[in-house]
Amino acid sequence: MPSLCGIWISSLPWNARKAQALSFHTSQATNVPLVQFRDVFFTYGRVPCNVSISNLSINLGELIVIVGESGGGKTTIFDLICKFFDPIEGSILFMGKNIQAVRPDDLRKHISLMPQESLLWDGSIRSNICYPEQTCDEKKLHKLVQDTALSELYERLDASGSDTIGESGSHISGGEKQRVSVARAMNRDALLYLFDEPTSLMDSITAESVFHSILAMRDAHKAILVVTHNLAHAQYADRVLVFKGGRIEGFDTYENLLTSCNYFSSLVKSHSNHVEGEEVTA
Repeated sequence: MPSLCGIWISSLPWNARKAQALSFHTSQATNVPLVQFRDVFFTYGRVPCNVSISNLSINLGELIVIVGESGGGKTTIFDLICKFFDPIEGSILFMGKNIQAVRPDDLRKHISLMPQESLLWDGSIRSNICYPEQTCDEKKLHKLVQDTALSELYERLDASGSDTIGESGSHISGGEKQRVSVARAMNRDALLYLFDEPTSLMDSITAESVFHSILAMRDAHKAILVVTHNLAHAQYADRVLVFKGGRIEGFDTYENLLTSCNYFSSLVKSHSNHVEGEEVTA
């Protein structure tokens, strides 16, 4: 089942409405894990995709790469953190508070999400990057355009006299759509950044450049989670979260997982063979 891709759900269950005055204070984030999953179970009704996470903690300052088979529950982690869906069992804590008792808007203002499907509209690159704000700081916008390899597109559209990217970004390529979405996510001031397959439609050189721009965001005041099928990116993570069949197969450093998690080592080997095969045919 696809992610809701950044659509903020407004119809809250009654028990959440009772607690909608609750809010977060950023000073809390340094005293507890930023995100905690406790005995969480979730399923999409009749869809055979169950997610079960008994214990998971994510700390400020970490960059975590999430890998695993397609349909294994990686995107569902983002859906649950953003409160697009509620777990059937267990609890999810954000800065020590159960998100079940928190209004979605109070939660999501601390989260910046880049969904798998780029949500763009018939406006300029600038307006799409700056959303939900009307304008961006010019210096920051210029750096974002450079960091996401959008400079050539930005200049080309500006020179054409029509800087719109078309409805749903129809005037630009899939990789360019992704780069605009990455820039938008990077532009937001948040504690938690979620990137879902941020480079899957880009050529290898551009993908490496954009991914290293995401890496450069790392600091002690934010956490970054990246879902990817590019196993080469996992080696840059502080920790790698390995998902299989909706369950955590491993959660450790890249080096430790290569020796302790057979499933992860098989994924890395398969990815390496695929890359080598592409190089031979090229």
